[in-house]
Amino acid sequence: MIQVINIICIYTQNVLIKYQIMKKTLKFSFVLFAVLSFALTSCSKDEDGSALPYVGTWVEETTDDFGFGPMTIRNTLTLNENTFEMIGSMIMEGIEMDMFGMRGNLAVSETEFTISPTSLGEADEMGNMTWINKGDEDWDAALRMMEMSENETAAYSIEGNTLTITMDGEQQVFNKK
Repeated sequence: MIQVINIICIYTQNVLIKYQIMKKTLKFSFVLFAVLSFALTSCSKDEDGSALPYVGTWVEETTDDFGFGPMTIRNTLTLNENTFEMIGSMIMEGIEMDMFGMRGNLAVSETEFTISPTSLGEADEMGNMTWINKGDEDWDAALRMMEMSENETAAYSIEGNTLTITMDGEQQVFNKK
């Protein structure tokens, strides 16, 4: 009987030692995980995972009466490291409808964006977008209609969650979404 009790005691001690080791390992793992998580999330990266401050989705909204009731004009600008997309829409009586769009390549310096459109979109009366791509027969006419050239340069600045773009003396102010 004493032998059985000794075996149970030794077994219990082994279990307790393994438990203590496991507890220390888990605690170490938890601390390591917490430190790594903090280190990774406290880098200068934005919420979208980019260290580039301009990368993300930016929105500009203007609401006015325009003579036939309140209407909001919304420009949604999505910037990636070297591409962009902008969709212009209007919102009236709670209904949002796309009006135009532009996609293309983006080159960025410390204070300037240079955009090179590769697709221009125009919406019909139902808000359905028709895209004209660079190289298409109507490309030059679409650029003229948008009053654009193959490359456009604009100054930009970012303060917090606000992106200000100045082009041809006109400013657009976007807020990060």
